[in-house]
Amino acid sequence: MKKIRFIPILILSVLILKTGLLAQSQSQFPEVEQFRLFTDRSLYIAGENIAFSAIQIPNPKLGIQLSSILYAELVSPQSEQMSQAKFLMDQTGAFGSLPIPDDVVSGNYFLRVYTKYMRNIGPEAYTYLALKIINPEQASTSYSIDSSLLLPLSPIPELKGNKISISTDQTQYGRNAKAILSLDFNQNSQDYIKASVSVIPEFALYGEQLEGSGKRAFQQLNYPPEMKGLSISGLLKNQQNDSVIPNSSITLSIIGEGRDFMATMTDSAGKYLFALPNYQGRRDLFLCNENQADSETKLLIDNDFCRIPVQLPDTVFQLTEAEKAVVLNMAVNKQLKDNFVTYSASPKKYNSRFNTYFYGTPTEIVRIGNYVELPNLEEYFNELPTLVKVRKRMGKKYFKVLSNNAEIPLFDPLILIDGVAIDNAEAVLALSPQQLDRIEIINTPYIKGAFTYGGIIHLISSEGYFANIDLPENGLFLDFQFLSANHFKLDQETDSAEFPDARNTLYWNPDITPTANNQELEFQTPSTPGRYKAIIRAVTHQGEYVSGSFVFEVR
Repeated sequence: MKKIRFIPILILSVLILKTGLLAQSQSQFPEVEQFRLFTDRSLYIAGENIAFSAIQIPNPKLGIQLSSILYAELVSPQSEQMSQAKFLMDQTGAFGSLPIPDDVVSGNYFLRVYTKYMRNIGPEAYTYLALKIINPEQASTSYSIDSSLLLPLSPIPELKGNKISISTDQTQYGRNAKAILSLDFNQNSQDYIKASVSVIPEFALYGEQLEGSGKRAFQQLNYPPEMKGLSISGLLKNQQNDSVIPNSSITLSIIGEGRDFMATMTDSAGKYLFALPNYQGRRDLFLCNENQADSETKLLIDNDFCRIPVQLPDTVFQLTEAEKAVVLNMAVNKQLKDNFVTYSASPKKYNSRFNTYFYGTPTEIVRIGNYVELPNLEEYFNELPTLVKVRKRMGKKYFKVLSNNAEIPLFDPLILIDGVAIDNAEAVLALSPQQLDRIEIINTPYIKGAFTYGGIIHLISSEGYFANIDLPENGLFLDFQFLSANHFKLDQETDSAEFPDARNTLYWNPDITPTANNQELEFQTPSTPGRYKAIIRAVTHQGEYVSGSFVFEVR
């Protein structure tokens, strides 16, 4: 192989030393991050969304933000994962929403957040928030507690004596009326990082925040911080003796919308790491080891979410009388929403056949259907005036890209079939031309990440199934979860007699910047009479949190 390769993975300890990030302790690596976690409420009905805000506490020792991706999960006390999502962070944290599955049983649950870097310590470093979820069709079940897995978590106390004032313009409202919220940080706005405001039924919020009280520094780096965005990592091993394979190339292809290709090398410990684009939604990935025989290697991929089994603090699931009344109204609203309130948005269908690929506009496009049918693919290259010819080297066929660029012969071309790298020219030439739509060619040296290629030859099939080529046996397809949107979607306000007001959260704003001046916010009261509470919660730069609340009535 004649590809120029550079090791793309920097040793993080060297990076830390060069950037002055080494923690002022006996630990080799900087301390992990800390978060404070708020949700719109603590009582939910199965099938609803949990709106949350995770605020990152600044670490003055670092001076930079280590992580850019937040992982959020809904878990049971036995750490069974019910719902998961990833969110792009700014310097203050992230906010978004997490769906509750329709089939969860009634019980106690936890929302937890962490970064990949925090996984170097484990679940005791994460932040947890206790929630109660009610499923009218699934009764609660009892679980045995494994004390050997019980995490040493402690409640995070609320800061007293430094209240934030919140109030509505009236104490009583009619149904579907306009209401004004007033916020007053009492001349302490500079003390806070960010605040969130929620307007909910009076007894729908009780959630207790928990976190581990142990050390936040560590000695061994298993998960580098995602400083620039999402990443995927793993290990390349020998299939026969389970030893690691260093200095071997790994390729990754993103299939479907936002097609991309990248390559990297395993380090001395056989590990590889890819920095991924910050796409949203799910994509299929294909990972493959290029320069080893299929029977010799096995490719291992790290779980993107934490899978360590733990036991979280659990109590008997029960509701107070006040909570029961709130839950009854919430369940009715959920049924009304499911039966009467509809949303017309539908996802766009995606046509992968004519997608733009990572290399942009090709130098040449050979459309198979424009020419008379030839017996094999090699004749299309050699008999037609294309920029690619098939030649032999030591008895094996290879592709030669024609170009005036003197550097082209120094590197092997990148060969792709529907965006997946194929390091076997003879397997490509065995494809039926009738299964191909076109061939796109780049005839200049192409740099992708740490690799330089002598051009690109991309065969695109008619049906999008890799033209039935036998992909490498050591390759792995992965349904990968990229980012979720940093937004929240509450049930819609309505004063229409045709559509009932089905909101269980009347207002939620996770992105309030504290100011010295009073702030005013507007929301609509519901059509369900009762007592409601407006709540503001904020986090200080020292990691303490403070709240204020105001109760009003809807008649």
